[in-house]
Amino acid sequence: MAFQDFDKIQERVNAERKRKFRKRIILGVVSVLVVAAAIIGGAFAYVTYENKTQEQGKTTNNKSKDSPTKSESPSPKPPSSAAQTVKAGQVDKIIQTLCNSTLYKPTCQNTLKNETKKDTPQTDPRSLLKSAIVAVNDDLDQVFKRVLSLKTENKDDKDAIAQCKLLVDEAKEELGTSMKRINDSEVNNFAKIVPDLDSWLSAVMSYQETCVDGFEEGKLKTEIRKNFNSSQVLTSNSLAMIKSLDGYLSSVPKVKTRLLLEARSSAKETDHITSWLSNKERRMLKAVDVKALKPNATVAKDGSGNFTTINAALKAMPAKYQGRY
Repeated sequence: MAFQDFDKIQERVNAERKRKFRKRIILGVVSVLVVAAAIIGGAFAYVTYENKTQEQGKTTNNKSKDSPTKSESPSPKPPSSAAQTVKAGQVDKIIQTLCNSTLYKPTCQNTLKNETKKDTPQTDPRSLLKSAIVAVNDDLDQVFKRVLSLKTENKDDKDAIAQCKLLVDEAKEELGTSMKRINDSEVNNFAKIVPDLDSWLSAVMSYQETCVDGFEEGKLKTEIRKNFNSSQVLTSNSLAMIKSLDGYLSSVPKVKTRLLLEARSSAKETDHITSWLSNKERRMLKAVDVKALKPNATVAKDGSGNFTTINAALKAMPAKYQGRY
């Protein structure tokens, strides 16, 4: 068996050598052809350039004889692309339109103008909303770093910080889902995703409020609330921008969209299943009667559910629960 294995190994080694040798020959032939093509192309370009230079010289001499005082007109510039024709003033008007409906207009304008400086001009107004969502996500990272830096020996406070981390992670997931939904849809279909965006960003706001409510009244809670103020302001602005952007897009002429994406989005909307679920979960829900499913927890302020606050529902969740709760 040992000699047979050695023969097989030797055969593979020989085959590998032949393959490498053939590869070298192919590379050599290709290199020769590339060099030859470069030489021929260079010679052709040189001959063309010489002929063009001679023709231009003759034309110039003829023009100087006919009208010696007439100067050559500059060659016309190539037409600019659609992205280059967008004026800075137009972007400022769009920003003003989107921020007019927000509660914190100066913050809204500063956020969007800072982003447009990084990537101008803005040919798609939806990019402004995406910039606002990105600002919320980045600010949440900074906010929670400050929360973790707060020192406390109280067990309830430590539990509240741990719970707050889970809530911030959920909020960031909702922000990521919102960004993906915007990217996967066409401009003309923005009105169809407005309810989803409104729901997801409202959840982001609720997660932040629930995080603050998880702390006992006192100095620490005041500090936590102060830290979350900036991200809540940005979230509030993003929420208000959704409707104002929808109104703006509905007032401008629509462009042709890709039918494939339209068909995909309409298919998701007609099955009456929440669009943020994964494809696997959607298939599972389609296989059963959705109305017969019972939720793990129902939150209602009027007492008609299991809990009156999200915080209480989260505390009741089993520590080692598997699956969607």
